[in-house]
Amino acid sequence: MLSRSLLVLAAIATVGCSAPEPPRPSLQDTPTHERYAAALGEFGLDRVALGRDWLDAAARALEKPLPASLPFSETGYLAPDRPSAIAYRLELRRGRRLAIDVRFESAEPARLFVDLFEDREDQPPRRVSGTEPGATSFEYDVRRDGQYLLRLQPELLRGGRYTVTQRSLASLQVPIKGFLVKQVMSGFGAPRDGGARDHHGIDIFVPRGTPVLASADGLVRTDETPRGGRVVWLRDARAGRNVYYAHLNDWAVASGTTVRTGDVIGYVGNTGNARTTPPHLHFGVYDRGPSDPVPFLLRDDPAPSHAMAALDALGDWMRVDARSTMLRTHGSENTTPMPLLPRGAVVRVLAASGSSYRVELPDGRSGMVRAADMAPAHVPQDVAAITGQVWEAPEPGAPVVDVLASPRDVAVLGQFGDFSLIKLPDARLGWTVRRP
Repeated sequence: MLSRSLLVLAAIATVGCSAPEPPRPSLQDTPTHERYAAALGEFGLDRVALGRDWLDAAARALEKPLPASLPFSETGYLAPDRPSAIAYRLELRRGRRLAIDVRFESAEPARLFVDLFEDREDQPPRRVSGTEPGATSFEYDVRRDGQYLLRLQPELLRGGRYTVTQRSLASLQVPIKGFLVKQVMSGFGAPRDGGARDHHGIDIFVPRGTPVLASADGLVRTDETPRGGRVVWLRDARAGRNVYYAHLNDWAVASGTTVRTGDVIGYVGNTGNARTTPPHLHFGVYDRGPSDPVPFLLRDDPAPSHAMAALDALGDWMRVDARSTMLRTHGSENTTPMPLLPRGAVVRVLAASGSSYRVELPDGRSGMVRAADMAPAHVPQDVAAITGQVWEAPEPGAPVVDVLASPRDVAVLGQFGDFSLIKLPDARLGWTVRRP
């Protein structure tokens, strides 16, 4: 339901319009990110700071995505009081099926928009998939090698904890039971006929008569040709591609039959131009042209492990509790080192993945730290008598939160550079010049 705050903002945004306007759509009836953004414009919310910040956050997430290596899982927090979004950069290979699952917990009913974009050079990101209204997961058959962006963003004035799981799956079932990639004796692209043509498939050498299985649900067409011998063409009902089986000893289905994944459709042989070779299955995939079948058949990624770091710190300040800890770039444990954070340095925890936290420093830099090196900042590091200005951020030009005219005992939560993060008696947080 559209919140009272949004109604007030919409009313403010439309003040001064003299001519009557046509009825606007309800934000409640905008199931996709694109339609929601358009509705903000219809309400005039794109002309107020909060609406602009939400749109800017969506664009900024795509401009500065976090690298993610599949399989990957992260649990994070998106604050409701400031528009935010997050995006992950994925390197995907044609023939894989990307599986995305997102869980979102919010204090109030809220939508989380989850969108997948193809990111091609010199072109704006193009949305290719995402969750449907009310759904928490989706799968996408990758049609092109390249970079992809997965963006998560809650609607305005909503936030909460999310867990996103990303991994790639085989998009076709193996055509021979127990098949392993190492059984491929002649790979895709190998020269044929003295280099006159390329091999548009892979050859799987197994005994004559081995059952050949349907790699997808679909409609089959049988044929017999001089090159392929007895062949089967299978039209993949889900992805619309064609799967080709050649050199069969015999068929197990009639042309025009609808089959299910795993049904026996023929038997291995060496018919056609393979009659001088040992029995084998020539297996091809035609998806906007011939494609290497191996990525289509590689085993599913294992399910990624969920965060082992404590999740009660999400969205809160923590400080370094070890002698120092390394701020790593986003990605795996073995990444390019960044500056060391000394004991007492404070960071805001954005997300948890494995045994690490993704954090943001007070100066806006971000990276990964070992969760074991951190401690909650709400437990005071010290108590000190403070006087003078208290700032909103650790920089002298930041807005002033308070001015302490006389010394006041305040809780010191940690440090960053030449400043200390303190908790005032009224529970507000602020920064003061660090005392020796």
